[in-house]
Amino acid sequence: MKDIADSHSSTAADVLAVLICAIAVMLFVEVPLIALFVRPAAVAAGIERFHDWLRRNGWTLAAVLFLAAGI
Repeated sequence: MKDIADSHSSTAADVLAVLICAIAVMLFVEVPLIALFVRPAAVAAGIERFHDWLRRNGWTLAAVLFLAAGI
């Protein structure tokens, strides 16, 4: 947000940039919640599949992420 404020852009550009940032952040919460209300069984099944995959591949994923962060 500081970068947006320091950019000395027009007010419309600043408002648009703030809205894009806010939407990007809220998508990670609102989309799953809306999906949970619309199709709860499908979302629960998807969460279960992801949980099972993460249980099987969690250590591999962590190792790859740490390796990528170290490079």
